[in-house]
Amino acid sequence: MITSQAQSTYNFTNCTRCGKKRVFLKTWKEELETYSGVSVLTHTETICPDKDCQKIVEKELEAKRVKNETMKAEREERVMKQRAQISSKKAK
Repeated sequence: MITSQAQSTYNFTNCTRCGKKRVFLKTWKEELETYSGVSVLTHTETICPDKDCQKIVEKELEAKRVKNETMKAEREERVMKQRAQISSKKAK
C-alpha cells in the first residue's frame, strides 16, 4: 500500500534516460532498531513505464554496480599491500 505521503514525495520522479514520469513498482516498510527505539523506513521502488527503456536503465545500473565493486576490491587490495609494506618495514 502506497501512502499519500510517499506518492507526493515521489510523484515527480522522472526516468534518468527518457524523462518520462516513473511509476511505482512496489513499496515496503522495514523496521530498524536504533539507540532511541525503532525507526520505520518506507522503501519505494519505481520504474520507467517504457519497458525497453527500463531494460536499458537496468543494464546501465548493473554496469555501474560492477564498476564500483571492482574499484572497491582494487582499493582494498592496495590498502592491504600498503599495510604489508608498512609491517615489513617495522619488522626490520
